[in-house]
Amino acid sequence: MKWSLACFLMCLPLVAVHGQQERKQAEKVVRNMARAYDLDASQKEAIRVIQLEYFNNFKEIEDLEQYDYLAYLKKCRNIRRGMESMVLKVLDSQQRLEFSKDLAEKKALLEKERHSMLEQGKSKEEIRLWELESFKPIQ
Repeated sequence: MKWSLACFLMCLPLVAVHGQQERKQAEKVVRNMARAYDLDASQKEAIRVIQLEYFNNFKEIEDLEQYDYLAYLKKCRNIRRGMESMVLKVLDSQQRLEFSKDLAEKKALLEKERHSMLEQGKSKEEIRLWELESFKPIQ
């Protein structure tokens, strides 16, 4: 199911690991994306590079989490969006269409949860924090 792959790719803003573990995790993402989007060899390599850069970007902002949590969350969001943008550039038109559809489905689920939180009486600040925290890497 392509949706679950996109969720895996985007929601697994991936474990903050080092060296060999990063490469193994990147390979797992590449395999899953290759299966879902029928990537060719050059696309697989580009996704691998993007994924490793994604890990490095999160490593660079780890310390910020302790000092300025809101700025950290905003940087997490920007890293994720940048990664999504780079992935879209690697894909051909049909793959982009499918990937964008998967991202839209994920966004719709998050929007549904947001509305549920509003109905539960959560404040706009609580909801905004929750939305930003959805971009955090899993520790």
